[in-house]
Amino acid sequence: MNKKLFALKLLIIVWMVIFWWFMYSKLPEMIPTHWNIQWVADDFWPKKVSLFMIPVITFFMLLMFQVLPKFDPKKENYPKFEKAYEAFQFAIIWFFAYLYVFTTFAAIYNLDINKFIFIWMWALFAILWNYMWKIRRNYFVWIRLPWTLEDDEIWNKTHRFWGKAFILSGIVLILSWIFSFNFPILVLISIFGSIFVTMIYSYLEFRKAKKV
Repeated sequence: MNKKLFALKLLIIVWMVIFWWFMYSKLPEMIPTHWNIQWVADDFWPKKVSLFMIPVITFFMLLMFQVLPKFDPKKENYPKFEKAYEAFQFAIIWFFAYLYVFTTFAAIYNLDINKFIFIWMWALFAILWNYMWKIRRNYFVWIRLPWTLEDDEIWNKTHRFWGKAFILSGIVLILSWIFSFNFPILVLISIFGSIFVTMIYSYLEFRKAKKV
């Protein structure tokens, strides 16, 4: 574990707590915690619980990121993609920090979740795409199927294909956002569709390689 990078990630979580302390008095007693498929808030929690929950969850995720490699049967591969794994952690932690700030401001100013989540979601995907293909076989990150875990070549082909599928789904979502199509439905279709198509491609490549 890189202690300096761990401290930096921990600092992000500390900043979230400080932000919570400054914003607490400005918030209503109940704040939105969930939005339905039409981007309308449909669940509200007391601010004492909601604002404290996300930093706590993020902190335990940070600990999990440090501990899980020790139990991974492929733990010898982690040094091979250390930078990619660190980037993955930062992307996830920053996503939670952004979600935390947005949820807070949405409760105060009634912001449009559609635009704000869209912007950060694709910034996150752009970061992850840059490192996706660099992550080697492991049991905790990316597409962990029986055949991808069995073979390095299948793992690499699968994640290169997934990256292309991500780009295509991103283009679809950008167009749907610009032309005001049914954006929430297309988010689900594009994200899960890209994963499903990638799984099929991966299995076919496995069958071809093994001549099943």
